Amino acid sequence: MTLQGSAFITMWHDVDASAEEEWHAWHTHEHMPERVRIPGFLAGRRYWNHHLNRQRCFTLYEADTAEVFRSTPYLERLNHPTPWTVKVAPNFRHFLRVACELLASEGPGIGGAIATWRLTLRPDAALDATAIAAAIRAHRPVIAAHVARARPDITGYRTAESELRPAGEELGFDALVLAEAVDQKTLAAVVPTITAALRALPLVTGLTTANYDLNFRLGADDVAKEPG
Repeated sequence: MTLQGSAFITMWHDVDASAEEEWHAWHTHEHMPERVRIPGFLAGRRYWNHHLNRQRCFTLYEADTAEVFRSTPYLERLNHPTPWTVKVAPNFRHFLRVACELLASEGPGIGGAIATWRLTLRPDAALDATAIAAAIRAHRPVIAAHVARARPDITGYRTAESELRPAGEELGFDALVLAEAVDQKTLAAVVPTITAALRALPLVTGLTTANYDLNFRLGADDVAKEPG
């Protein structure tokens, strides 16, 4: 099973060290189940890399379409945070949240580790997503590769939940590339080569990359869906 649907929403962030244990309990037992019960959400994945200096957590929620991320049921959740969310959300740090529209996907299955490349592109750049995904998937250690374009127009709104998080400017991006492998060691062997190839693309003007281990996955089929 690889990415489902035609869109996903991504989040990178840190958690204040004093609240990390409770944050994991909240995210596992309340927050992710709450999210995947929303109509249109298909699955959620949480990744961590405790060795990073910044944005050690990466979260991805798969959805039917990008419109799910500004749907009435989703906005209802965002504007009515639970008491536990109200308690935990102020402990986020360096938070970045962007919806993405899937352009190309290669390879089956879900890897135990993932690499993310956030790309800044030249204005009006034409991204050959299919070719990029195929080239990355051609590396033997890569299980699956995905290319998406960022849709900040869909997730640029403020909500009651976002007001709970500390203010701070985080750089957005124009496109996102993902590569999955069985583990960090296997992934690390090909990340430098893929990074160099992406940097060499004439349309790419900036790139931020990081690797993460899969920490938890929850599918919509694992929880009872709400009506609507």
